[in-house]
Amino acid sequence: MSTMSPLRQRMIEDMTVRNLSPATQRSYLHAVAKFSRHFGRSPDRLGLEEVRAFQVHLVAAGISWPALNQTVCALRFFYGVTLGRGEIPERIPTPASRASRVVWVVYVKPPFGGPEQVLAYLGRYTHRVAIANSRLVGISADAVAFRWTDYRHHGNPKVMTLGADEFIRRFLLHSLPDGFHRIRHYGFLANRHRAEKLALANAAWNATGVRVRNLPITADKFLS
Repeated sequence: MSTMSPLRQRMIEDMTVRNLSPATQRSYLHAVAKFSRHFGRSPDRLGLEEVRAFQVHLVAAGISWPALNQTVCALRFFYGVTLGRGEIPERIPTPASRASRVVWVVYVKPPFGGPEQVLAYLGRYTHRVAIANSRLVGISADAVAFRWTDYRHHGNPKVMTLGADEFIRRFLLHSLPDGFHRIRHYGFLANRHRAEKLALANAAWNATGVRVRNLPITADKFLS
């Protein structure tokens, strides 16, 4: 039975402390071991140039994007956590998925009812709340009464009264937890390049000399 090296043992302890799953730990260890075997040296003696060369080798060998991404995550963990070399992980390039390299062509046709109908339709989903103000019947210091529809009994409208604490508890069930987003923007409104893309969009818009009528705001404010 071979003896485990101190470096491997330290990486296992680092992953265990951070509660990584056994499957993730095995995957990370396998990736770092493969990286080490490729150059025939201990991984702590390899640097960023070897990481880049290893990525090129994996891509040339036809590795899948999930496997390449897992390898990058493993090397970032190894250098950033186990070796404490925080300058390397942030310089390891993130592999681009095949889908992100495709030039997508979106088929768009004019809506039947105009853009107002589209915005009204989407707004009911993206900006809706748990209960509309129109359904509230009465509010007191310790209770809330509201209308609801009993679909089990032929859709009859009814009135329910709940204690303030219970009403708030039910209302907050519809609130998104921290880290979740109701709306995610893509394209020129994506967070990563929003400022740069908006500047290009503004420049392209202004270069056309086209002025949009009947807008309550200017084009620059609309795009910003």
